[in-house]
Amino acid sequence: YAHERFGLSCHITHVDVDGREGPEPDLDRHLLALEEPDFNVLTVHGVLTTPKPTLGAVFPGREQRAPMGTLCIVIRCERTRLRRSIVVSNPPLRAGDTPFTVQLEREDIDGSVELHPVLLRARAAEAPVPGYAAERWTRLASGRAWTVRVDPLPESPGRFLDTRYRRFSED
Repeated sequence: YAHERFGLSCHITHVDVDGREGPEPDLDRHLLALEEPDFNVLTVHGVLTTPKPTLGAVFPGREQRAPMGTLCIVIRCERTRLRRSIVVSNPPLRAGDTPFTVQLEREDIDGSVELHPVLLRARAAEAPVPGYAAERWTRLASGRAWTVRVDPLPESPGRFLDTRYRRFSED
């Protein structure tokens, strides 16, 4: 079936850490690195963009007027095995920007958290069309994930090799 792997665009606009303004997101690397790991609630604000060509590619012609899709942000934390989703927009879906807010509680996360934008089919197709998903909750489109690093990266335990370049003729 039709799936747009990079059909959605997700941008973090700003972050609040316990009600205070948080660090600026790195837009090029899709990374949000917290400088202070001691917090209770991290609130991420952003915009999820659904281009009109994406809707045209994943919904058959007769469904494009009022696409029955649900926009979600899937939250994953490997260390704590957290996996949940936040519904950003319910059907009928429209092309354009949709603001979202995700709250992350410190007790639920550790290390880093990934925020994945996805577009799901909200209900089964009345008349399946070849080449298009027909089942409810099928993933139709996704976008590049954001990484929220809540703990600093561990430092190297020792020294590195001292690299020196010499010509073979000098040995």
